[in-house]
Amino acid sequence: MESVFCRRSRDQGLVESELMVNARTTQLLVLVMMLWSTPLWAPTANIYWPAIEVEARLDADGRLHVSERWTVVFHGKWNGGERFFDLRLGQTVELEGLHRIDPLNGQAVTLFAGSIDGVDQYNWTDRHRLRWRSRLATDPPFDNETFHYVLDYTLSGILREIDGSYRLDHEFLFTERVGRIDRFTLDLELDPSWRAQPALPERIEKVELLPSDRVRLTADLTYLPNGRPASVPTHTPIGFRVAAFAAALALMAWLVVGFRRHEAARGRFDAVEVPDPLDHRLARRWLEEKLLRLRPEEVGALWDRKVGPPEVAATVARLVSEGKLASHVDQRSGRRKLRILTLELLVDRAEFDGYERLLIDKLFFEGRTRTDTEAVRKHYQVKGFDPAALIRPLLEARLEGLRGPKPKAPRPVLTWLLWSVVLVALCLEGVMWGERVLVVMAILFLVGVLPIVVGSCFVVPYQRWTRSLGRATLGFLAPALTLAAVSWGAALQIREVPDLMPGVFGVTALAALPVALLSLWLHWARTVESRRGVRLQHEFAAIRRLLVDELKRPQPDLEDAWFPYLLALGLDRAVDKWFASHGAATSGFDSVGLNGSASASPRWTGGGGTFGGAGASASWGAAAASLASGVASPNASGTGSSSRSFSGGGGGGGW
Repeated sequence: MESVFCRRSRDQGLVESELMVNARTTQLLVLVMMLWSTPLWAPTANIYWPAIEVEARLDADGRLHVSERWTVVFHGKWNGGERFFDLRLGQTVELEGLHRIDPLNGQAVTLFAGSIDGVDQYNWTDRHRLRWRSRLATDPPFDNETFHYVLDYTLSGILREIDGSYRLDHEFLFTERVGRIDRFTLDLELDPSWRAQPALPERIEKVELLPSDRVRLTADLTYLPNGRPASVPTHTPIGFRVAAFAAALALMAWLVVGFRRHEAARGRFDAVEVPDPLDHRLARRWLEEKLLRLRPEEVGALWDRKVGPPEVAATVARLVSEGKLASHVDQRSGRRKLRILTLELLVDRAEFDGYERLLIDKLFFEGRTRTDTEAVRKHYQVKGFDPAALIRPLLEARLEGLRGPKPKAPRPVLTWLLWSVVLVALCLEGVMWGERVLVVMAILFLVGVLPIVVGSCFVVPYQRWTRSLGRATLGFLAPALTLAAVSWGAALQIREVPDLMPGVFGVTALAALPVALLSLWLHWARTVESRRGVRLQHEFAAIRRLLVDELKRPQPDLEDAWFPYLLALGLDRAVDKWFASHGAATSGFDSVGLNGSASASPRWTGGGGTFGGAGASASWGAAAASLASGVASPNASGTGSSSRSFSGGGGGGGW
């Protein structure tokens, strides 16, 4: 039987064990609470303001004169004080003085501008941020040391004119800070020239301000004297804005009327009488009269208004069709499929003249009678070869006799003048209003990119269009009007964000830009051809549409000898498409070999064997285009958020 003594000893041991466990648990909880209340990332440097006292006075001109008295405590490796001014567009700050108050005698020690490597010196790191030094880099860190500073400065441009009154919307306390403010006072005085609605308090006191707390005052002020305060930004009068954009619209209308008169005088709006396609005899006679009397390369140059590789290919195709050359197309496999055009000279060189002879001598170099695309490429790979440039002078001389001399293009004097007005106005806006010109330029860039791209895309092909020219003109007139409407909306008035309202020169730039752009587009689109040249282009456009319609039929009323003309008019792909759909059913045309022998047939076979049709494995047009493109010289560069309008605020503290 267990003794009483043993039981008592055992119970006492259990109690002592429980007490020890409870003590350890308590210690652990205390340690956790200490770690929780003092985090490992707690900063070693600290700053706060026991007091900030602000005295502000709004003078008769609308300038705000401010004196800030800081009582600031630094702890840690701070270099000194910092004041960040949150300036809006049109606002400026002028520092009138920065002083440190000696705590021993209460005397003010003036800080001087200069390098902030020395104590009691200050400098602006940018137009918004002021810094001054209170401790040298070699000095020990601050240990809760108190400093007294007085900042005297003047703010201009803080008032905004809205509907005849003047809006004061100002933050009197810098909000970009890391420390608390124990006490803040504001004494505000208005010049007798101003009357506030609602009335502003003469004194404001606040305590225990956190970094997120503000002291922002907003009121509408009435200016009692006659006239307007000198420091308030002047808005562009509504009458000037209306007059500027009315003049812009009138000038745009005048430009469009002048453009249409010029185009009408050149015959751009004249219609071409085209025979009924169902009357095949009349249509064929019309084609022979309008098309076949000219050489294919002449047709191509008159159609696209330039001499390039298509005209070279049309020249080669004509010589093949005339039996002076024989052709054959091979398709070689490899990393890329190559169409090789092989040509053989069937007549004496003396039978060629003009640009034909120049082209033959270059293609059949060194007296050879047989050549191909690869041989030409290898021969000219060092010095280069441009067939279009070779035939251009003599072919252009022939074209001048057909279409008449081109009228001399007028100089775009008005266009240059309008663009000069835009640039000069932007420069003057920058001089007068500083950063506000960036707003104008941002408006021009953001809203102008899309209209400029759309209008330019319509201007480029306009000269080649022959139908629906009135609607085509809207392709660059509508973007110009859109840009004018957006610019007008930006210049009219932005009541919610008055800082963004452009000045007189900004309004001038916004109004002149759409006119300058339209003038430039109309100058590019203006035809430079004679009336006879425009007539020929319209006829070839009608012929091209007729040929396209014929190529949609299984049995078009065409001849293989016309293939060079189809090539000159850019219809080689349409021919290939026709042959892919209907060419297998054709027959009765023997292919032409390099010996030049052939049997004639009146049927259309897609060009016959002469040009790669009737079962040929490659496109003659594509192979000829490759040859006509020439060889580039190795030295050639190429060939063929929400916005705010209040003032004040900013930041302050140490650095």
